[in-house]
Amino acid sequence: MTSSVNQPVGEFLDRLASRTATPGGGGAAAITAALAAGLVAMAARFSVTQLPEASDLAVRADELRRRAADLADIDARAYQAVLDARQLPADGGQRRQRVRKALVGAAAVPLEISEIGAQVAEMARLLAEAGNPNLRGDAQTGALLAFASARSAACLVDINVDLGGLEPELSRRAGQAVTDACRAADLATARRGERLTSPPAAARILSSKAVSWEWTRQALNAAALPERPLLPERNCRRRGRPE
Repeated sequence: MTSSVNQPVGEFLDRLASRTATPGGGGAAAITAALAAGLVAMAARFSVTQLPEASDLAVRADELRRRAADLADIDARAYQAVLDARQLPADGGQRRQRVRKALVGAAAVPLEISEIGAQVAEMARLLAEAGNPNLRGDAQTGALLAFASARSAACLVDINVDLGGLEPELSRRAGQAVTDACRAADLATARRGERLTSPPAAARILSSKAVSWEWTRQALNAAALPERPLLPERNCRRRGRPE
């Protein structure tokens, strides 16, 4: 199968919309992170006059872009491993062990995507605040795409952790990445002169392993700018794709 990153955009989107197991949410989150990193790299290359570290930011963004793109295919293989393990005969606990092992891999991939999203969002914030002002919109878009990739990937981590009874630390790390990406994106998109307040409930929010929509809604609303509307209540959790 052709790598997702080597396909024409239209072909990838057609595959994404088709009734197939992959690509799915993980692949979409990975490609979104890669798009965000691409925008960051471009903004950095146009910001060498404003930021002494712009060249280093561009190089790092390129590294994250390539890794995120690779993770789209790695995620597809990890999900396929879960499907294959579920097809094994249910005898003597071997199937259960194989499924759990596959779910560990399936959780590790979106966890890395979420952490890449947090890194890219922070780089985008720096460029939006101090880079070339003509590229501020590109940096802001990169920050928001990076947050979206981190948030959606964290949902997938949480699902796999719940399904496999995995270590809560995986969800905690993904949740931290969401919080970091959220704050970076909000700072990147703030109007000139606006300041964010530190969320007083952050410690309580981060103490929970759950990475649901309610979790992120609380984190976002705790750090929200006064003029910005609160996010609505909603649960993004799902248990799997229909057969």
